[in-house]
Amino acid sequence: KEHSSTASLPPRPAGASVVNHLMTTGSGAFPTKALLKRLSSKEGTLWSEYLPESLRTKNFRSSRSDSNNDRENDKSRSPTELRSLAPQYKPKGLSVRGKVWELSQRAQGCREVQLALENADDGNRLEIALELKSHVWEATRGPHANHVLQKCISVVAPESLQFVVDELSKGNLPVQAARNKYGCRIMQRLME
Repeated sequence: KEHSSTASLPPRPAGASVVNHLMTTGSGAFPTKALLKRLSSKEGTLWSEYLPESLRTKNFRSSRSDSNNDRENDKSRSPTELRSLAPQYKPKGLSVRGKVWELSQRAQGCREVQLALENADDGNRLEIALELKSHVWEATRGPHANHVLQKCISVVAPESLQFVVDELSKGNLPVQAARNKYGCRIMQRLME
């Protein structure tokens, strides 16, 4: 059944002619315009290699040859030298006190908390870990917070982490944690 709103639309060209139509008329939805603008920018990106030839610009082709040269240079470098060229995590130096749970729920924040745990003395490690009290089950299932909880388990004295065991041993939680893709990591750390 045809709707009256689609009957009034002009026929749409097929294949590459759609792209040509959009480029020449400037019509199209915002994402299309943004993509076309990105494709015509001077910054080449490697993902452009997978686009049809009609969508590529000269800038992208030159970018491809530059990346090939970089790959050739990389073959002559040692693994240690290549690792030093990789982007490294740079801590922002945030104070985590009083906001461990809040930070633990975000990718960047969980790294800050883990770094604080690594660099703190035993007393401060315990203070940081205790801020997760009453959030252990949530942290066990969280994609970022589980890393903080794992770090706590590995760097804080085991006798100080009884609250973690207590929170995870209620009812059927140990089974649920063991079956969860993040929770199973917590269970492994507790058993190590």
